[in-house]
Amino acid sequence: MQEGATSDYLMGQLVLSGRIGPARLRSTTGFVRQELEELYDATIDPEAPRRFSQENHTEMIAHETRVWQPVTNGFGWLVGASYTHNHTVLRRSFEDNLLRKATTGVRNIIDEMTLYSEVSLRLRRGLTATAGGRFTYSRLSGSGQDVMPAASPAMASLRAQMTADRDTSTVLPPSP
Repeated sequence: MQEGATSDYLMGQLVLSGRIGPARLRSTTGFVRQELEELYDATIDPEAPRRFSQENHTEMIAHETRVWQPVTNGFGWLVGASYTHNHTVLRRSFEDNLLRKATTGVRNIIDEMTLYSEVSLRLRRGLTATAGGRFTYSRLSGSGQDVMPAASPAMASLRAQMTADRDTSTVLPPSP
């Protein structure tokens, strides 16, 4: 059986920057997509050649916008927000000369949103105090792909364990 891999990759980025009065603005967005296909010889019996195929499709977008004023007249500040989204699907199968049989793969999605800020106060020449905060919300989800249908209560329980969703929020600095 022929082995090998192919990969297609796409990436783009957009950056906007400028000023709003004395404040500065920077907004950046990036996008990445990758398609990867891998083929491996999975032959056990030489009379029945078999191939393992794995396809991975990943897309990610990342964005950040911030506005800030450098320390001027003893005072400066920054406010920003960011967002990241990543989606990956991994599919697998075994193939022989007649059939292609899907085997369990996975789907994962990650979303993360963050708001942050800081203020700076020049206490004297060469000494600046800075304080800030950050709030992040993350959502993670995943599931099995091409999972066998639940034929028994034990299989139904296993299938439920193959799907997961979780939300998390984080505040920095943490409250006492």
